[in-house]
Amino acid sequence: MEPGTATGSPPSTHSLADISSAPISDADLHESVSAYHRRVDVSAWNNIYIVGDVHGCIDEIEQLVSVIDLTPDDLLIFVGDLVRKGPNSKAVLEYVRGHDNMLSIRGNNEDKLIHGRKSLDSLDSDDIAYLESLPIVISWADAMAVHGGIDPTMNLENQPVEKVLTCRSVPPENGYDGPFWFERYAGPIQTFFGHTVLSDPIKASYAIGLDTGCVYGNKLTAYDWNADSFTSVAARKTYVNRDDSKILTTDQLTMIKDETESPDGDELTVSISQPSSPTVGSGVGLLSDPADSGPARVSYGPRNLSAVPDVDDPDFSHSDWYLNRELSELSFQKRVLHEALDPRNPILERVRFLGLFSKNID
Repeated sequence: MEPGTATGSPPSTHSLADISSAPISDADLHESVSAYHRRVDVSAWNNIYIVGDVHGCIDEIEQLVSVIDLTPDDLLIFVGDLVRKGPNSKAVLEYVRGHDNMLSIRGNNEDKLIHGRKSLDSLDSDDIAYLESLPIVISWADAMAVHGGIDPTMNLENQPVEKVLTCRSVPPENGYDGPFWFERYAGPIQTFFGHTVLSDPIKASYAIGLDTGCVYGNKLTAYDWNADSFTSVAARKTYVNRDDSKILTTDQLTMIKDETESPDGDELTVSISQPSSPTVGSGVGLLSDPADSGPARVSYGPRNLSAVPDVDDPDFSHSDWYLNRELSELSFQKRVLHEALDPRNPILERVRFLGLFSKNID
């Protein structure tokens, strides 16, 4: 069997459902991928978290789950590469398999074990069978998770398993020299990915990168899909050395960078967007009352696609090519208020965020 070919029977998994109105259907995917497409029913979960490459780092994933305060009503989706390189792949597999609210897609390192290109003495035949059963794509709402990426020069239906598992640069032989697929990807599906090792998580217009090199001594990162925020825990140690040329920093990207300091000043979130695909006509985020529906949620109005400028013959006098400073400031304050309203935060922290919000808009 060719490397990257899906094998085994896809599992019937708790709380997964096919949704006929989904933005992605099996018909949109290559035939080698469609049998391994799993659709998540968002209504079955309070929150959805997406986690970067774990690579056997059991201590760090347990710590990250504790930090985000995962409950049985929350779903955790891994972007693949649970195994290899790190200290305890067996323990990571047992941990994920032991939780009904944890799902993983197949990464290229799982694929290497499945097809015998690599081996781990600690894993038995049941472990390999589990790896074979992992989806290649998990999708929900208007989002999906893959391990490698989506080649923006090809239709999704023409991208086989190997492409989805290993896509990094365009063209692929460029490796870490780029340009990278997520610099050119214009959606419309928001895509979460790992595989490309990053110094910090990145958020582009339609792509969110989460492999922050835990096994290489950096950190393990989760993205809160409801709150639109990152959470990271530091690696306990450097388990495997990696050349700096194969750890991507935001300075190496050709996209516009918008760096925003978090309200507590401890972490820097880098938000990246493509100038050729501006986000236009987004509605102002609305915060629900946590007393009514649990944790505060952020919702956005629909994009006014008719307002997008002509990218083939751009008119740079068009206001939609530029950020509005006042609206950007309001967006930041919205995130501060969101933290104040989130009942998952300690009460004194919520008071602190509320004080920051009140001071900033005074």
